[in-house]
Amino acid sequence: MKFFLGLLAGLCFAFGSASCNVIGKIVGETMNQVLPTRLVYSVGDEGYTLKKVKHAKGEVVTPEMHKGLPVTSIEAGAFWNCSDLTSVVIPDSVTSIGYWAFWECDSLTSVYYKGTAEDWSGVTVGSNNTPLTNATMYYYSETEPATSGNYWHYDQNGEIAIW
Repeated sequence: MKFFLGLLAGLCFAFGSASCNVIGKIVGETMNQVLPTRLVYSVGDEGYTLKKVKHAKGEVVTPEMHKGLPVTSIEAGAFWNCSDLTSVVIPDSVTSIGYWAFWECDSLTSVYYKGTAEDWSGVTVGSNNTPLTNATMYYYSETEPATSGNYWHYDQNGEIAIW
């Protein structure tokens, strides 16, 4: 990166101040870009563990599968300090969520679980996950439920919609 910036500075000097403004704008836009959310996994006997989520903003969808195996757990501290995370989709393949997994996710308001409330009761959730447990929990239902409650589905555009 230093080489790239040095090269740009050299071009700026060689071609005058007008090119400096253009180069400065390019460098500024490059350096201030929003990084995409990155999910880091580890493999185990039964499937993958979501180890770390980097650059999470807004909604993060935890995939059901990774490299052909199910995502079965979310490791301790995986979402730690994702302060701009507002919602998360958790697949029903997840059976455990480690302690501190959602610590300091103070903007988390909605959790979309791809299973039922009964399925969720079987998920082990470690301590110090207050942002997760305080968020509104929605359970997946492909068809509109006959009873009231917190249910969600994907609409015709693939977006999350509340029933």
